[in-house]
Amino acid sequence: MKKRQKAFTLIEVLVATFLISIVFIGIVGGFRLVIKVVAQSRAKMGAVYLASQQIEELRNLSFSDIQTSESTTVLNGVSYNIQTLIEDFDDCADGTIEGFDCDGAIVSPDTAPNDYKKAKVKIFWTDFFGGETILSTNIASKGLETGEGKG
Repeated sequence: MKKRQKAFTLIEVLVATFLISIVFIGIVGGFRLVIKVVAQSRAKMGAVYLASQQIEELRNLSFSDIQTSESTTVLNGVSYNIQTLIEDFDDCADGTIEGFDCDGAIVSPDTAPNDYKKAKVKIFWTDFFGGETILSTNIASKGLETGEGKG
């Protein structure tokens, strides 16, 4: 009489292969997610660096030279678009050029209406899944507003 050898059936092999493939697909998906997160974080850090650098450059310019601009640069293999938006701002705390304060009361018109400039640096990129970073600051001129109740 012959002894029967124990072996796997075809269905058992197929089920095992299916289960193992599900595990490996999950591992590969997790690995891809980690790569995406690292690439996005690296691009975001580069954008924050460029925006900070742009703001420091604006602060070192004379008040009259601060203007809206746009440029493109490449950092660590990522192409960034840099938009610098400048808006002159007449603060109502010392009266506006129209002659109103913050409460809407009539005051003498502000003789120096450009109290400060609002600068917004917008950096965006399309590489590594794309993204956007915006930093903003206020820039005031030294000595632009002098005298009682100014500034």
